[in-house]
Amino acid sequence: MSSGIEGDNEVVFDDDQVGLEDVDMSSSEDEDEVSDNDNTIFDGAGSEADNMHIDGENSNMDIDDKPNSENDTDVIEAYLGDLRIKVADDRILCPAWRENSIVEKPPVRGRRKKQTAQKMSTHEKSACYGRCVDEYFATNKAFFTVNINKCHWITVLTHSIKMEFQVLDSLFNLRHNNKFMEKLRAEIAKDVAYANKDISYLKFPDVLKWPIKSYDIAKQKDGNSCGLFVLQCMEHWDGDEMKGKVLQEIVDNSRGRIVAEVVMASTNLNAKVQKTVLDIVVMAQALKHNHQYIMDWK
Repeated sequence: MSSGIEGDNEVVFDDDQVGLEDVDMSSSEDEDEVSDNDNTIFDGAGSEADNMHIDGENSNMDIDDKPNSENDTDVIEAYLGDLRIKVADDRILCPAWRENSIVEKPPVRGRRKKQTAQKMSTHEKSACYGRCVDEYFATNKAFFTVNINKCHWITVLTHSIKMEFQVLDSLFNLRHNNKFMEKLRAEIAKDVAYANKDISYLKFPDVLKWPIKSYDIAKQKDGNSCGLFVLQCMEHWDGDEMKGKVLQEIVDNSRGRIVAEVVMASTNLNAKVQKTVLDIVVMAQALKHNHQYIMDWK
């Protein structure tokens, strides 16, 4: 159960009534149209999830193992936006799209013709430095959501104290992810190398020397829960163990709560839709109450 609060009125969301499968979130390429679209359910300033909306005709919002990673990334980032406010300050939750973007579309980093590391533009060097100081090494633990082959989500953690990459996978062993992880480690190492040259008074560690380790977590029992397991890991994994229970049953029961939290998140600036959702829930609860009253009367 999760609650949305407006003024002094508390509205309770029933996980059995609201599910991820009941909502479809997709992105639009036209930001101006999105800002005027009454269907937009999440409007987070600067968020990758600004363009998500409800589609009442074809509603489906599963964070699952299907080739729909772009929309899934938006949903995950929307949830992480609010989760960042709640988690302990010993971790940084990096943007949901970060790790896939630097592997699949590596940054320029001086790859232009006849350009060497010494001739990199200040902008390029600053971007490498920014990723290092704001994400990879902002705290001792940096969490990343990673999509493998556009069909499966895993959690990756860089642990600066243990000096290792940690992989949390709810379905496969490390062999399934190792190729991607080696590319990811190499791209982060390039960022570190460029950041350490000329621009940084800090000297970031050489992550190429860090091992890639898989840690055991509870396994999913279906084919559409990997993204939800990732969200649980982001919140409860502390680099050594899971601080909360992460089981298939708990993950299944979180679907409705996640929908409610994404819509009612403090990072969602679309107050109009929040009010609309609250009105719908209040009406639904009133109808449920009236139905129960009639049944009791009979």
